[in-house]
Amino acid sequence: MRFNRSVVPKFCRLAVAPLALACATAQSARVAPVTTAGTTIVVVRHAERSTDDPRDPSLSAAGLERAATLAVVLKDAAVAEIYITQYKRNRQTAEPLARQFGIPIVERPINAANTATYARDLAQEILTRSVGKTVLVVGHSNTVPDIVKTLSGTAVPAITDAEYDHIFVVVIPATGSPHLMQLRFGRPSPLVESWSPALVDTLTRLGREDQRGREAVGQAVTANDTAVIFPMMRADSARSLWLRRVVRERGWPARGSMADSAAQAAWLILQHSPFYDWQEEMLPRLEQLASVGQLPRQDLALLTDRVLIHRGKPQRYGSQFNFVGGRMVPAPIEDLPGLDARRAAIGLPPMAEYARMLGELYKLPVVWPPPQTGR
Repeated sequence: MRFNRSVVPKFCRLAVAPLALACATAQSARVAPVTTAGTTIVVVRHAERSTDDPRDPSLSAAGLERAATLAVVLKDAAVAEIYITQYKRNRQTAEPLARQFGIPIVERPINAANTATYARDLAQEILTRSVGKTVLVVGHSNTVPDIVKTLSGTAVPAITDAEYDHIFVVVIPATGSPHLMQLRFGRPSPLVESWSPALVDTLTRLGREDQRGREAVGQAVTANDTAVIFPMMRADSARSLWLRRVVRERGWPARGSMADSAAQAAWLILQHSPFYDWQEEMLPRLEQLASVGQLPRQDLALLTDRVLIHRGKPQRYGSQFNFVGGRMVPAPIEDLPGLDARRAAIGLPPMAEYARMLGELYKLPVVWPPPQTGR
């Protein structure tokens, strides 16, 4: 996404980048009013919680510090209203800013009955009640991504339990498309740093297990050899469940923070996961990593194709094949004449070469080019 500098908050003009902007200290980070004509929505998760009440915890000492930092960051933003849920941690996150400037806090409870429509209903209220203003929304790890996507039209990665430092700024001009900025504030939340050596070792081992015997899948499917297929499916599920749990607690293991072999293992497990909703959930995060060189674009292409197929859409890079009648047949591909150009742009070989490599790996005939279909 390109950012229009005319709507970028003053404190973010230091380093506009496609991925994320870091607000290193409260003293240097300020949000100024963005525009008098449009609506600006700042969305954060509540700050760090304590363990005093399992049902409705207060903020911890670190959380109180972050709430104070948020008030400094938004000091010049001319926030007119603050939207929160019914929980103490959300109110306590908003209170330093609200008290300092006399900003009204609007409580919008969330519960089992309105979870599915909460983001849509809140966005509709903000764009009706608070149009032309700057507002703050204090949400939760499981609501912030939906709220941001509903307001901006752009999907953002899931927020793990350990992450509290995200701040999203959605600018909705009076005319034109929304603009989204993804920022950080306060003390950095522990992410990749929290991957212990033992966890990295386990991830690397699971990556090796993922590849063991993978080349036999094609012949096993063709022969309906359940003695090979079923154990591999169970192993894929087990590896996926382990990685999904750890990622939600500690963040995605990016390259540069650990050995490339460990980061590659994580991608292999995700790529071969039977949990397609998890693949779709993680795709925006991997797109961000690829944009800054922390994930090979070829790996992103393969995951993109898999997600597109399970959305019922044609794949983009031609990486996905089905086993049909003892042969490998490509899944539907968008814009077939432009396929090799798209592949070359991200460093993938021409399709004819790729098909040859697949045939050698799986020891099966590969159908390429695909048969022409009439209308």
